[in-house]
Amino acid sequence: MCRGRALPLALALALVAAGALAGCQRTAPPSISGVKVGAALADAVAEAGLDAGAVEGLTRTALVEAGFRLQAGSVRSFEARVDVVALRVVPAAGEPGMLAELAVEVELAPGTGDDPPHKETGRATERVGPSGPSQAVRVALASAVGEAVRALRVSVAADVKSNEALIVDLSSPDSRVRGQAVQALGDRGVKAAVPALIERLRDVDPKVAHRAVGTLAQIKDPRAVPALIDLCRGGDPALALRMVRIVGDIGGRDAQGWLLVTEQAHPDPRVREAASEVLDELRRAPPAPRKSPAGQ
Repeated sequence: MCRGRALPLALALALVAAGALAGCQRTAPPSISGVKVGAALADAVAEAGLDAGAVEGLTRTALVEAGFRLQAGSVRSFEARVDVVALRVVPAAGEPGMLAELAVEVELAPGTGDDPPHKETGRATERVGPSGPSQAVRVALASAVGEAVRALRVSVAADVKSNEALIVDLSSPDSRVRGQAVQALGDRGVKAAVPALIERLRDVDPKVAHRAVGTLAQIKDPRAVPALIDLCRGGDPALALRMVRIVGDIGGRDAQGWLLVTEQAHPDPRVREAASEVLDELRRAPPAPRKSPAGQ
């Protein structure tokens, strides 16, 4: 009898341990196993008086300040790659002096665990002082890397949050937290978040509002159609062109009604033509399968 029950008990314990390990991997603080510097603008960076070692050092400092641990072999670790993608020293507009303008991309590639990759861009401008452009470039680089890394920390944190927690984050006073919550909910296709996402279409941060449009397009819930249509009331033809496609992809009665009106009455011929094309696609699409009655 005991032998007959031992195997199931051992199996149950193994499953519990595996589940605990998976949960640990998802909730463990993220760490960085290494930092690599890309060579996209290596020559320009060198001309500014910096080298790969300096870029790596500034990146490591920014990662630690943002809350990442520099540690190899963690259950949840990433490898960081930083690329300087834009660098120039230009005259200041309308005033004497020069400005150092810089943009970097920082990417986190998962080394362990099941996290997706993350990438963010940071930008900074620094006035060139008496010590010359190299110091201004260094300060701008530190600022740009810091901006990207702080956004990455928010993004990585969003990965392990529940859908409910992400919906709460849509009301955060921090626009980075709101933006990452919008992105994560779209990636997961969370229909329960649609009412809160609709509110973000009018976010005070244009980046968050723009991302909310894309997320609602991903989720394709007809409840979002009236709010998306309302964005076009400003008369911007470029926005209307984008919305014609999004609303058409979502579908539903509200979408078809607006597309019919747009096809006939929009002042921009490009928008009318786009609406006509989308309506043709909707008419040619096969009908949605009818749902079977419950219990059949």
